[in-house]
Amino acid sequence: PDSGFVLKRQETGVVEQNLNLLYPGLYELDVSRPGYKGDHFLISLDEQEIKTMQVKLELIKSPPVSLQSFPAKADVYSGASWIGRTPLFIRNPMFPSLLTLKLEGYNDYKYILTDSPVRDIKIFMQSDIIDQKSIIDNKRDIFYNSFSYFLLSIPVSMISYGLSSDYGYAFNREVELYPGSIESQRLMQLSTSWYNVYIGGVFINVTLFINTLFDLVEYIKSNEKF
Repeated sequence: PDSGFVLKRQETGVVEQNLNLLYPGLYELDVSRPGYKGDHFLISLDEQEIKTMQVKLELIKSPPVSLQSFPAKADVYSGASWIGRTPLFIRNPMFPSLLTLKLEGYNDYKYILTDSPVRDIKIFMQSDIIDQKSIIDNKRDIFYNSFSYFLLSIPVSMISYGLSSDYGYAFNREVELYPGSIESQRLMQLSTSWYNVYIGGVFINVTLFINTLFDLVEYIKSNEKF
């Protein structure tokens, strides 16, 4: 258990990583960092053995990316780090990374930079006159209302189906005992009426369910848009 090794990563400096208290045996190591080519190692440790490794990761050279905003002169942040103002030419972008564009009088714009064939990125900023939160909240409320109406419509179908089945069962019993009686006709009419209500309820269920799905899609789109 006293075996271990020291891993030294060399890029712009030397960073040491100590891995100790390891049992003797064979270990697989993966060393990676965003923007650099990862490396894979097989390390064998004997009892009481300490190994020191030096790993130099190769920088991935990515094609440059051109970033423009309309209007221009928006501050661009990668994570929490400011990287410049638009129009911006990023010589060696790292993928993936989250870019945030900020411009006074406009809503913040978030863009996920990926290793895609598109290298000339154009972003249209949206005026902060538009209340994004209100739009999203409104879409959310519409979806919640649609979903509530759908849930409330389900008992109508269930209850009407149950009553139709009960009256149908009573009709069959009545016909067995008193064929052609007035009561059997009444039970048949009630069973048929409640069955028609059930069919109508199912139609309303399906309609409200489809409407709920459409409202859900609109709600999701509003979140993605803003």
